[in-house]
Amino acid sequence: MDIVTIKTWIQHLEGAKSTRNFEVYVNNQLYVTATSYWAVINTVKRGPEELAIALGDFKTFPERHSTQKPFSKLNLAQTVKPIENYTVKISDLDIVNHANNVKYLDWCMDRLPMELVLTNQIVSIEMNYLRELRYNDRVEISGNSTDKGYFMTVTKQERVSFALEIETK
Repeated sequence: MDIVTIKTWIQHLEGAKSTRNFEVYVNNQLYVTATSYWAVINTVKRGPEELAIALGDFKTFPERHSTQKPFSKLNLAQTVKPIENYTVKISDLDIVNHANNVKYLDWCMDRLPMELVLTNQIVSIEMNYLRELRYNDRVEISGNSTDKGYFMTVTKQERVSFALEIETK
């Protein structure tokens, strides 16, 4: 039986925004690390909103990083070729009827060469969620190989909703 341990901490916290870090251990061996940018969104007002509890109640660790480089805004001007059109399905939705963030990554990963994933060639994944998608939205999944790996986008009506950069060995 494997024992999975997840360590997480807040690196920065400011108003409705925070940077959080994660480390996943399997049998006490570090398996994967991640840095994630979070924002509290009021789904009714459709915008950011301060946390309902005092920020002073949270301990932050500004000098502790889990990844070698911080998250970044990807260059959306990179060249991509259309791969496939996709229509958002019911099974893609989250509790507020938007496409679940994990689904964007699924859609792109499903279009990568299988060997890349199965032979552990992925070094890092950088994702930017830019616009929400809803049920029945028609999107174009595009991508291209780069000198570092792959760059992919999910686009609705020529506006990028999601960008993904995968660095490979």
